[in-house]
Amino acid sequence: MMIEGRRDVPRRLGLVPFLLVLLVVLVISSGCQLLQPEAATQLDLAGTSWQIDGSSDAAITPDTSPLTLTFITGDLYEVRLPCGAFQGAYTWDTDGSALGFGPLPDRAPGCDASAAATVLAFAIALRGTTSWTVQSQHQITLHGQSDITLKRVRDTDTSPAA
Repeated sequence: MMIEGRRDVPRRLGLVPFLLVLLVVLVISSGCQLLQPEAATQLDLAGTSWQIDGSSDAAITPDTSPLTLTFITGDLYEVRLPCGAFQGAYTWDTDGSALGFGPLPDRAPGCDASAAATVLAFAIALRGTTSWTVQSQHQITLHGQSDITLKRVRDTDTSPAA
């Protein structure tokens, strides 16, 4: 009987490495889920206003782009410049990361040539936006053809006038 018992030991020991590998795989896969960024829906965009803090596009900088992007409601935004403004629709996915902007003008009425170039670069970047991430309650990044980091400047009262 001892001999049979000894033969079973190696078989049982062969199961130990398998179980260890399985445990490591489970720990790593659950850890990967813990490291994913939080969903962007932790921040409600409606009623918030943002200004450019940085961009991967050299034509869109805080110095050359004194514009404000305001999310008026859950599906309407406005871009305000010193020389004019335009509005449009935006959509965002319930998973909290997808973001898209509707048709945008190629120029803002009333803007001179240098401001028009900035508006065009920003409009192209907004059109190319496919997702967004939240760095903090005061900073978000739009991702797409260009990455644009925005800083929160104020909240807008979106409640109906009494």
